[in-house]
Amino acid sequence: MHLRLGLVASLVIGMLAALLAGPIASAGGLDPAPLFRVKALPSDARAVLERTPGIQVGGAPDAAPRAYLVFDAHCPACARTYMQLREAHPDVPVRWVPVAYFAADSGAQAAAILAAADPAKALDDNFRAYDPAAKRGGYVRPGTAPAVLSPAHQQLRDAWRRWGGYTPMLLLRGADGRQWFKATEIRGRRGMEQVLETPLEGSAGQALGTYKE
Repeated sequence: MHLRLGLVASLVIGMLAALLAGPIASAGGLDPAPLFRVKALPSDARAVLERTPGIQVGGAPDAAPRAYLVFDAHCPACARTYMQLREAHPDVPVRWVPVAYFAADSGAQAAAILAAADPAKALDDNFRAYDPAAKRGGYVRPGTAPAVLSPAHQQLRDAWRRWGGYTPMLLLRGADGRQWFKATEIRGRRGMEQVLETPLEGSAGQALGTYKE
């Protein structure tokens, strides 16, 4: 009896170890989790994004942006994503387009950054000097800065709400240049690397890439 119980216990422990170690093998091989997923945006997304004033960071000044990133100037996750992109992907051109929702003065903060003599530097100052305790961007607004964002930004905010309404929201142009996608469930640095490098095409909700140690 004790021998039989010992064998059962060993089998159970072995199964648990296999589950914790990684994906289970099937007839088709391993089924790893995706590095990221994408969802197709409505057909008007391109027009909404391209008419909204933003700030291009990374790559050559005249390079077409690889991605658009919808952000709030006081959003803590936006600050972390900014630092990740600048440290790991400094040569990838990303256009940052603001919405205002996180704090009462988010619109004023973003408007001041856009109106700065060097908006890219102002954005950099905002996130490098971010105060995580107060949850506030670090850019110091001059007294002469505009207090509100443009009507185009309000139109972006309306569309952004329909697209999911969170920040940071990473949006990528499809391989055909017309379709836009929202990237979700990005798994760490490897996932971000893949989402910035993978040509996107296919249907909404398509899983792209695989997570392999």
